Amino acid sequence: MPESFSPRLILRRGPVWLAFERPLRVLEARRPEDAPAVIRQVEEATEREGLWAAGFLSYEAAPAFDSCLPSRPDPEGFPLLWFGLFGEPREIPALPPPSAGFVPPAQWESSVAETDYHERLRAIRDYLAAGDTYQVNFTWRLRARAAACDPWEFFLHLMAPAAPPYAAYVDTGEWAICSASPELLFRLEGDHIESRPMKGTAARGLWFEDDERRAAALRQSEKDRAENVMIVDMVRNDLGRIAFPGSVETPELFTVE
Repeated sequence: MPESFSPRLILRRGPVWLAFERPLRVLEARRPEDAPAVIRQVEEATEREGLWAAGFLSYEAAPAFDSCLPSRPDPEGFPLLWFGLFGEPREIPALPPPSAGFVPPAQWESSVAETDYHERLRAIRDYLAAGDTYQVNFTWRLRARAAACDPWEFFLHLMAPAAPPYAAYVDTGEWAICSASPELLFRLEGDHIESRPMKGTAARGLWFEDDERRAAALRQSEKDRAENVMIVDMVRNDLGRIAFPGSVETPELFTVE
């Protein structure tokens, strides 16, 4: 990383993008036991100093906040928590298009072999049938050589068709995150917290009537409705741990966006 490098984050908020540049300081945690203290420092900086905090908290940090949620350490040393503390961000009305001739990485390799994939699926089905688990997010990594790929250009390439509502670009100098998330984990404003979990997807139609037909099929799908109810119940349970009893509501269900 060049000595002159300064971390930056570009986050979408509604119709505009917020650019966080030249952090006043950076806070990070590499061990679960350090994460709560760093979170408190972030809170103090925003509440007492009036600074803006932008960054990320990884899934592997979960045991720092709940011992019932074990995780495996990342073998590549990805931070459990990273936040930059900034002054007021700069608004960007729209992102520029990717550079002409940009070619994204094309050869992606799976970290799971096909035989292992099928074996793990069988194991997951057995756990579900036995009632040992309610949901399993079976994920694995895809890797591609991207030595000559500029992460900012790659992010612009991802955003070019239609930027998702919660997209984000984070460049710490050591790591770059190009997030194309359509899902709101949570938004906290005052004493009101909102979450918009998502389950069930369908490809867009080729014309308006085709689009409407696909949306209706998604809305009526027994499988997708069951998954949607499941994730909404999980979020309700999580919010119920910190909310006033009876204050958690579900004003929308099975809404197609």
